[in-house]
Amino acid sequence: MTTVSVYAIPPLVSALFMCSLAIVTLVSTGRQRLGRLFAAFCAIVAASSFFGFMVELAETDDAALDYVRPEFFFMLISLGFANLYAMEMTGARFGGFRHRQFVRLIAGILISVWIATLVMLYATDWMVRDVTRLPEKGVELSYGPVMWVILSIYFIGTIRNLTFLLGAYKRTPDGAFREFIKHNLLAFHTIFAPAMWLLFVLPVFGWPTQVLAYLAFPVAVLIFYVAIVRVQYRQVEELNVSLEQKVEERTLALKRTQARLAQSERMASLGKLAAGVAHEMNNPVGAVRGVASSVTSAVRKLKAQLSDGPADPDSLRSVLDVIE
Repeated sequence: MTTVSVYAIPPLVSALFMCSLAIVTLVSTGRQRLGRLFAAFCAIVAASSFFGFMVELAETDDAALDYVRPEFFFMLISLGFANLYAMEMTGARFGGFRHRQFVRLIAGILISVWIATLVMLYATDWMVRDVTRLPEKGVELSYGPVMWVILSIYFIGTIRNLTFLLGAYKRTPDGAFREFIKHNLLAFHTIFAPAMWLLFVLPVFGWPTQVLAYLAFPVAVLIFYVAIVRVQYRQVEELNVSLEQKVEERTLALKRTQARLAQSERMASLGKLAAGVAHEMNNPVGAVRGVASSVTSAVRKLKAQLSDGPADPDSLRSVLDVIE
């Protein structure tokens, strides 16, 4: 029965942490390009960590060499995706570069050349020539002729990732996004700086420090999780503020509508009152006008009879009755 070395635990834990981060990123971001790039980066680092775990389980130097090559291969490729992610985050936030499609094309070509070069060198001894297992310490590496060139490019790529993120940090006025970039900056270089020195450089000088590099990966994952949680919390806060503003706007609009309806009802009631008063005033006025008309007619008739001579008592009495 094969005994699992204690040195195999850190890369295994790192692989599990990175896989969980990739899954969480895909679930939380859906089909967003930025989320897919970051999930791909996490998956590639998880693959490198898994092969680092297999290196510690290898029983012979040749078996360890077979696992060291893909371990280095995936770790080197992850830097390309980290730079694509940083560039995409900068472009998505600030409207992109002046010629964003051209920059994407150039970046895609450079990353493709980088991956193709690594693929061609993967099965040769130009990268990793030999691996010596040290049961009590880990493995000791012997590099091929082009590994130092590749590590130089890796170092330049790490600096480029740093400049992308620092540029985004300086340009944004949004405090929440600055904090998100700061967490990304810290987390990326918690991965790349230990990988550069502990995974690639120091083992050449007889320092079996690979396992120490993987101790930093779970810390980086926790930093990424903090960044994701803070961004999600910020988005919820913004949604709450937006919802409160909409509620206030709708409440104000409703109050204005109610005020208009109340004014309309008051005007309608005033109109009904005026119509009732006018009706009540018209009834006695009409009666008075009718009586006045009858009296006027009777007076005229009386005058006419008196002007014709002595009036007949019966006709005079009838006219007086009308006047009464």
